[in-house]
Amino acid sequence: MRQASRAKPPTPDFLGQGKDAFLAGRFHLAAEAFAKARKAEPRNPVPLFNLASAKERIGDIDEAAQLLTEALRLRPAWFDPAQRLALLLGRYALQAPGALDAHGLLAAFAFDRIDRQCIATAAVAHLRVASPLGGCIAQMEEGRGDDAVRDLVLRRTGKILSHPLLLAALTSGPNRDLGLERLLTALRRVLLMELPAQRFEDRALTGFVLALIQQCLDNEHVFAASTDEIERLTALSVNGAALRAGAPGEARNLMLRLLYQPADAIVGAKLTADDCSAIRPRGLGELLAAQLEASGRQAALAEQIPAIGTIADATSRKVALQYESHPYPRWTSFQIPRENTARRVLERFAAPGTLSFLDRPFRVLVAGGGTGKHALAVAVRYGPLADVLAIDLSRSSLAYAQDKAERFGVENIRFAQGDLLTIPPECGPFDIIEAVGVLHHMQEPFKGWQALLKLLRPGGLMLTGLYSAIARRTIGELKQEDDYPGPGCDDAEARAYRVRLMNRADVAGELTISHDFYALSNFRDLLLHEQERPIFMSEIEAFLKQNQVTFRGFNLPPPLTAAFFNAFPSESWPGTLSAWGAFEEAQPRLFDQMYQFWCQKA
Repeated sequence: MRQASRAKPPTPDFLGQGKDAFLAGRFHLAAEAFAKARKAEPRNPVPLFNLASAKERIGDIDEAAQLLTEALRLRPAWFDPAQRLALLLGRYALQAPGALDAHGLLAAFAFDRIDRQCIATAAVAHLRVASPLGGCIAQMEEGRGDDAVRDLVLRRTGKILSHPLLLAALTSGPNRDLGLERLLTALRRVLLMELPAQRFEDRALTGFVLALIQQCLDNEHVFAASTDEIERLTALSVNGAALRAGAPGEARNLMLRLLYQPADAIVGAKLTADDCSAIRPRGLGELLAAQLEASGRQAALAEQIPAIGTIADATSRKVALQYESHPYPRWTSFQIPRENTARRVLERFAAPGTLSFLDRPFRVLVAGGGTGKHALAVAVRYGPLADVLAIDLSRSSLAYAQDKAERFGVENIRFAQGDLLTIPPECGPFDIIEAVGVLHHMQEPFKGWQALLKLLRPGGLMLTGLYSAIARRTIGELKQEDDYPGPGCDDAEARAYRVRLMNRADVAGELTISHDFYALSNFRDLLLHEQERPIFMSEIEAFLKQNQVTFRGFNLPPPLTAAFFNAFPSESWPGTLSAWGAFEEAQPRLFDQMYQFWCQKA
């Protein structure tokens, strides 16, 4: 007699269990469930992504990043893990970058709405551990790099120079690895001074040179050049007609010069973007066309930027000239925030019952909009109900911002040239003002702050960013040294000074952790600014009290805020500025990125 077959037990819903635990804040339990789901479906990237989210909440940052790269390897076109990975890499330094999945890292570079610079930094760290790149850099750092560099390019092209991750990293924003910078600087020198002409026929070498050109354009040729390199460059002429005819010798000269100079300085009016289609190799023509098109587009946009008020203050005029010639910050990719997420942030900082204005059209001022990286994030974060006005002293900077706004489709933002000291009252009042990184570049920062408060409606919120006098002590001391070149130095002097700082054991570690160290305009802003007035915490406390403005809290990562309240258990949110001042004295690097805090007008 046939026995009745037993019904197969249902497969447990590990994903559902993990999601329930995650939403309940039970992250270790969620991680256990997602790990079981991963084991049950090893080719499904969803459990990997969810497990990464749980691991991040637990604090296992390296494993979270590794899981995200594995998810991208399985589903390269999935935006969510790429976005999460960029956010994670922007906040934390990994302890074991070699464990990242190289294929998943490479897939992340395909997205233009994430900060690819963070991906590039992780890619270089990964290659240092998991490829011959680490050995090449080690030889450079030990002073044994000349022969190794020549071996990479003179007779044949080293495989590491064709590695897709390296090429993607070089073309995704300024490199932030000093060891790699030294290697690239040495390679550039050999390419210019020693490479036989026939080697440029090597497609692999040409691919690397084009990536290095993009790197040098993105960092504004911040790498230092020796006297003999400059002399060699002057002997390389570029003939526009010969380029249009596809002459290989002219293309070679153009590539070498682009390693040291911007496109406009080389070709000027000799070529249009359309002319570049005839240049060979094709990649060189496309690169040059993109540079010329962007330059022409931004020049046209600069002429259309409206002006509000006047720029009469002498210091403002000096600062405007700096940013006209060196727009700041230099950036190439953008982490698009989630739209309409401002309320969740502001609920932590605003007085109860004061955020109803977010439900109707409201007005936001970004003072010191610069090249737009912060301003565009503001516009997206506040959403379509926000009418955002970004002002800056520099039309060149604002043109760059306008160009990026159009590229990323950010429509609720307007740009205008103006000095915050002379913004007409009729431009206000504003519900929110964000002034991050602008007041400390004024002769009288607190006068500028008062001018902005007059434009803020009663009960309005303000995000203020100010340089900390404690965190900037080293920079202040450098400015007193005999070899400090000053803000008026030319670009060659700035590059030479930067190299001297790189080689100084007493300051290099503190300065080179700043992202601003790795592009020329950013380096000027960091160390060679026309005007800088760092602020003490006690000055902020006195100003807020005098102007009847309430401190609503520092905009800091949660672990740092938790550390403060552990150190001062008697303090209640947001903490008193006197207590924060004591906390900063104990941790002088706490506000390296400047004080950023919310306050509210009475």
